[in-house]
Amino acid sequence: MRNPLSRLARRDDAKPSLRQHAAALKSKAARVMRPHAFDPTKLPAPGSDEAKAMFAAACTETDRLHRGAPNHPELKRDALTWWTRDSLAAALEAGEIKPAEYARLWLLAAEREQHLLAAAVATGVGALHALAFADDYPLPIDCDEAGTTPQADPVFAAIRAARAAHAAVEAWNDAYEAKGREAVGGLAREEELTERQNRTFEAALATIPTTPEGRRALVTFADWQIELHERADGSPQDGAHTIFDRAYSALAHAIRAETQAPAADLSALPLDALFALASLYETASQHFHIGAFWPKTGDHGPHSAKNIVIDEGDRLSAMFDAIVEEVAKREPSTSNEADQQGEWLMRKAIAGGDWDKAAAIAAKTPAKIERAFAREEAQYWAKAKRA
Repeated sequence: MRNPLSRLARRDDAKPSLRQHAAALKSKAARVMRPHAFDPTKLPAPGSDEAKAMFAAACTETDRLHRGAPNHPELKRDALTWWTRDSLAAALEAGEIKPAEYARLWLLAAEREQHLLAAAVATGVGALHALAFADDYPLPIDCDEAGTTPQADPVFAAIRAARAAHAAVEAWNDAYEAKGREAVGGLAREEELTERQNRTFEAALATIPTTPEGRRALVTFADWQIELHERADGSPQDGAHTIFDRAYSALAHAIRAETQAPAADLSALPLDALFALASLYETASQHFHIGAFWPKTGDHGPHSAKNIVIDEGDRLSAMFDAIVEEVAKREPSTSNEADQQGEWLMRKAIAGGDWDKAAAIAAKTPAKIERAFAREEAQYWAKAKRA
C-alpha cells in the first residue's frame, strides 16, 4: 500500500544533502583555520576586493601572532601604556629612570617589539592596509589619474615630502588616541614629526616651479593648506604668516621666469652704471606694480588696462633681476663698489623673500669691503712709488 506521507518526506533535489552540507562546513573551517599565507611577490591590485580580503585575513593572523608575544609584566607602565625602546630612551634622558633599570627594561622591550615586528612582516599587514584602502589616498600631485606622467619640476618632490610629513603626523595622532603617547614614541617623537612637517611645508612653498604644471600644483598645495588651517587667508592658528606670504615669492619668480629675458648686453657696463640702472629699474617696477591697484586701470579681465600695467611691471622686475645678477658676477675694485654690491644683492634677496640668503650676503660683505680696500691701498702706494 502506498504511504500517503512519502510525498512530504521526499528530498528537495535543489537543496544539498546532509553529507554535502557537512563537507562544505569542513571545507570552510579548513579555510578559516589555515594560517594566513602572505607572499610578498604576489601583491593584490590596489583598491581591489582581493586586497581588502587579504588585509582582513592579515589582521586576523597578526592578532593571533601577537598573542604569542612575550608578556613581560615589568613593561606595563600604567593601565594604558607599555614601555617601548623609544619611551625608555626618552625617560632615561629626562631622568625618570636610572641607567640600570633602562638597560634591564630595554632588553625586554626589544624582545617584545621584535616579536611584534616579525608578526607584521610575516603577515604583510602594513603593506596590505595601503593596498586595501588605496582609493582613500590622494594621487601624487605630479601624476595623472592613471598614476603616470611624473614631472621633472622640483616643486613636485617638495610637495610630496610635505604631504608625506603631514600624513606621518596624522598617523601618529591616530596611534596616540588608540594607544597613548608613550606607546607611539612619546613627546620626543611628536616634536620630531611636527618639526619635519613644518620644515617640508615651508620648503614646498619656497620652491620655485619650473613648469606650468608645477605652478598649478603649488597653487593646489596652497589651497590644501588653507583648507587644513580653516582660515580664508590660510594663516596658521597663531596668525604668524599667511599662505600668501609664503607662496607669493616662489610663484612670482616662476611667472617672471616665463617672460622674455632682457636682450640688453650688460657685461660691458661698469659697476657704477649697473648700480644706477638697478636703482632706476627697481623704482620703475615698484611704480608699475603699485599702479596696478589704481581703480581706473580696471579689473583683471582679458582686455583690462590693469594687465598691461602688471605685465610691464613684471618686465621691469625681470630687467632688475638681470642687472643685479650681473652685479653679482663682478669683483669690486673699490671699497665703495663692494659696499654697494652687497647692498643690491641683499635688496634683491629680500624682495624675493629669501631672508636667509640676505643674511648670508650681509655676513660676507664686510670681508669683501676689506679686500677691496686693501687693493685700493696697494694701488695707491704702487702709484706713489712710481711717481
